[in-house]
Amino acid sequence: MSEPKTIFISHKGSEQKRADEVIAILAAMGHETIDMGDWVEGDDFIEEMEEALQSSDAMIALLSPDYFASDMCKLELRVATRLAKEGRKGYLAPYKITEVELPEIYSTMIYGNFIDGVDQAVLKRRFPIDSEIGEGPGQISNLPELPTRHFFAQEQYIADLNRAILQGNAEVSQTLQGLGGVGKTTLAIHYARLPEVAARFPIRWWVVAETEQGLEAGFSALGRTVGVAEMQEPDIAAAQKALTWLRAEPRGALILYDNAEDGALLSKWLPGDAASALVTTRIGGMAGLTEISLEVWPDDVASAYLMERTGQEDALAALKLAQALGGLPLACEQAAAYVVETGETLAGYLARFEANPKKMTAKKATGATHENTVATTFALAIEKAATDCAAAPIVLSVMAELADAPLPIAVFGHESAPEGLREAEDVADAFDALTRWALVSRVEVKEFHNGAAVPCLDAHRLVRLAASKPSNASLERAAQALGGTFPFEPDRERKNWLVCNLLIPHALRLTHLIKTGQWA
Repeated sequence: MSEPKTIFISHKGSEQKRADEVIAILAAMGHETIDMGDWVEGDDFIEEMEEALQSSDAMIALLSPDYFASDMCKLELRVATRLAKEGRKGYLAPYKITEVELPEIYSTMIYGNFIDGVDQAVLKRRFPIDSEIGEGPGQISNLPELPTRHFFAQEQYIADLNRAILQGNAEVSQTLQGLGGVGKTTLAIHYARLPEVAARFPIRWWVVAETEQGLEAGFSALGRTVGVAEMQEPDIAAAQKALTWLRAEPRGALILYDNAEDGALLSKWLPGDAASALVTTRIGGMAGLTEISLEVWPDDVASAYLMERTGQEDALAALKLAQALGGLPLACEQAAAYVVETGETLAGYLARFEANPKKMTAKKATGATHENTVATTFALAIEKAATDCAAAPIVLSVMAELADAPLPIAVFGHESAPEGLREAEDVADAFDALTRWALVSRVEVKEFHNGAAVPCLDAHRLVRLAASKPSNASLERAAQALGGTFPFEPDRERKNWLVCNLLIPHALRLTHLIKTGQWA
């Protein structure tokens, strides 16, 4: 019996488009892939490579002159060749994607030829699988496996999706929006695999929607899978044929767009009346799409997950760990996977986390199924926000050094505020960028006795942790922001009492840092 495999794709970054084509075809067959193109700046290459080689059943090497010019690619090929010779027969699957003369050490190596395009038939013969993903006759689906077997769906989200997608005859476009790591992708996969959804939508197709390249690769794979596009056709032509086929296909179709970042780009690829769409995104308010906003788990759900996932029954430790992780599903899964792999207790993990939270949010268990750690997820989002507005990370750095509590937005936009955040327009741009990438939320805190409201920013504690880079400079920025806002004049009419109440925890936080010697 041929089971789905995990396949490591080794390639040079300049050949990412061809790698995406291979990945899309393998996903359509039901295989999982590890793409070295997903590794980011700051990752340890040797650690990532070793983990990929250990956790994969095979490695595809996409050979080109650029490949053999890369020391990293050559190292992967050398190790994979050794593994294939030392007992993992068939582990290495090399394919030329451009004309290239093999180095003498590999002159006798048998390789495949993808110079004229990736051949789906070749991959099916090389990595056969008994049945492509799809739960019955007539099913066309490339849905990934769930990232975790321990899925905790909050029923209100399933009910909301059913109302939006299953009830009624019209095709709809629906988004799942929220903070990175809140479980958007996992919920989308789980929902699309429900029997009632499979019955309504015999065609369920998954595409990576972050870039136009990913959208082209996803839809071109659909076109080739259903036979309306030839293997040698350019991706864009094959993708357009797939969209045309969808519009004429009488069976119900649900297209899942994962990690969409650009509403204008997404709108070009939505199927319109031809199919329903389920979009996962951190970006709120995409035009023309109805939205379900996902929240972090409540303490009871997060602690129950930690106990079930680890098989441990220490309810108090599970609750304290759930609170320390802020109920973020990805953080809970990352912690639980580490506990299971190492034999650590929940209480032991909590102690490690409290001693060095940055290290633990960056630590991934060897067999972890989620691609990114909590630390990587938020670091990437902060980079994207910084691209939108250079002042965005400054706002986060101020919030990171202050208390884990709502911060009045009045701490920015005054003459004593940190440089780059003194003009109202700069502050508004920074807030927009951080909100766009779901790194902060805008909240209003109301005075109990008169209902007056103070506009504030809030951020998940693990976002603050990711943005925290303690230094005299960062702490001074926080003090500047706070000092220029705190109302020092007597206020018998209590006009500023609510603002004072909101600023006091932050002032106490800075005082603590000074007293404990963390600020010279």
